[in-house]
Amino acid sequence: MNKRIIFLSVLAAFLYLTPTHFTSEISAPAVMNIVQAAAPVTPTYITIPNAKLTTNIIEVGITGEGKLDVPGNYTEVGWYKYGTRPGEIGSTVLDGHVDNGGNIPGPFKHLKNLKPGDDIFVTVSSGKILHYKVTGSEVHPIDMG
Repeated sequence: MNKRIIFLSVLAAFLYLTPTHFTSEISAPAVMNIVQAAAPVTPTYITIPNAKLTTNIIEVGITGEGKLDVPGNYTEVGWYKYGTRPGEIGSTVLDGHVDNGGNIPGPFKHLKNLKPGDDIFVTVSSGKILHYKVTGSEVHPIDMG
């Protein structure tokens, strides 16, 4: 079963995107004609209309403490660059700030308002726009330890 789950926390939020279906129809002759594999795509932009979100996506990795890094600003969304790319089989991890613990809102400020059926659009480096639908959400407290 494919899931798109939104995890929220006080300072950072994580968005897991899983495509709804995949097709794999490559015949042996078609494989023989492949000369060069396409360059892997990376996510560059995200739009979530019902969360009032339109912003750039930047690559993030792991902090020195071994935790998922988050963008250093309150305007962009991070993509976990060691994980699944949008459009591939598996869950793509995107993260960003909800706020700064005060009055500066982050890009995921309104993620909590999403409902099943809401649209999520991710633009990838090839220019293609991938369309996802929210199927559910969960809220988890932040672990500051």
